Amino acid sequence: MPTYFIQTIDSNGLQKNHDIVADSEAEALETIKQEKLYILKIEMRSQKEPEKVGALFRNIKKSSFFHVRSPSNKDIFTFTFKFAALLDAGLPLLRSLSILKKHKQLPSMKKILSEIEKDISSGDPLSLSMSRYPSIFKPLYVSMIRAGEAGGVLLVVLERLAEFYERSYLFRKRVTYAMFYPFLIFATTIFIFFILLLFVIPKFQVLFQDLKVSLPYATKALLMVSQFTREYFFCISLFSFVLISFVSFSFRFKRYKGLWEKISIKLPFWGSLIQSVEVVQFSRLLGTLLQSGVPILQAFEIAKSATTHTLFKKAIQKTYDQVKEGNTISIPLKETKVFPEEMVDMVEVGEESGQFDTMLLKVAFLYEEEVKRKIEAITKMIEPLLIFFLALLVGFIVISMFLPLVSMMNALGR
Repeated sequence: MPTYFIQTIDSNGLQKNHDIVADSEAEALETIKQEKLYILKIEMRSQKEPEKVGALFRNIKKSSFFHVRSPSNKDIFTFTFKFAALLDAGLPLLRSLSILKKHKQLPSMKKILSEIEKDISSGDPLSLSMSRYPSIFKPLYVSMIRAGEAGGVLLVVLERLAEFYERSYLFRKRVTYAMFYPFLIFATTIFIFFILLLFVIPKFQVLFQDLKVSLPYATKALLMVSQFTREYFFCISLFSFVLISFVSFSFRFKRYKGLWEKISIKLPFWGSLIQSVEVVQFSRLLGTLLQSGVPILQAFEIAKSATTHTLFKKAIQKTYDQVKEGNTISIPLKETKVFPEEMVDMVEVGEESGQFDTMLLKVAFLYEEEVKRKIEAITKMIEPLLIFFLALLVGFIVISMFLPLVSMMNALGR
């Protein structure tokens, strides 16, 4: 049986680590459930090969082919927004959950909400019940709910969570869509190029052979590339697949992922964009947590775990260590040399004025606008280059194919 590592925290803020041997993640969580502990993190330890095979089949059985899909971030936002609206309307907690589990927009959360409803009916706090589903309700969510329960401001916290998820979702959507169009143009260019090489150019090659036309060097080179592509198409496809798979797989290793992140953040335009995106996510997350009453050290831990970029994760860890020793936040942030100076200056002003959480949210807003401007600038720069490259490529192929025919027609005209 696999071993599950579970990190928990009790009502007094004491963290504990557990190694639990169980058949499944649900069974391991059930063990923790009996101890009334809040779950911060859960992951499966490395397994032997036979265990991996067994786990694979268990995961297949749990996949969306057999079960309702797992809740997405959009589902979590919808749930949080509607939950806050029901509580604001004066409905009791249990009644609100009962309504939400029947909601047509939340089929993926029906089973989870039923379990949470049972837990609350048996006397468990909402935050404790939610912590038993760490893959759905992240430490950010559970910590804010717990702070809201302790301060008697659960409705306010839910409204902040809804706003946080909405802004984060729209921000990621904007970045993804902005990057998709240039990628689409590039992919279309490559697709058209291969279609011409595999199907169009060979017909011209047969025509040139029948007419015995003298070919210029550009046409000969293009015909050679076309013939090579057709003869070794399987090898080229296999090599491309292996290369893409290798690059994708290498990102799972911290060493290669960290190397790529160090290179990418130094690239012109792209590096500045990555930095701004990370600043937005970090500032909004930390500001929302602090504004909801989550202790600063715990807020930093959550922010660190939510960050996927290695350089920023290390910078947050260094800042956390300094804050733990009683130092200010702005100085270690500046020493990491990862966060922009303007952002650090705003953080320093926030510390001095006693409005650190509010200033972080202002930082998030300002840098979100900056990300928007940078994306527009990069897109405006990349689009003409890609279109020019596409036109150049297609133009070269057309000229190379029709030049011998034009020469032949001129010769016949004489």
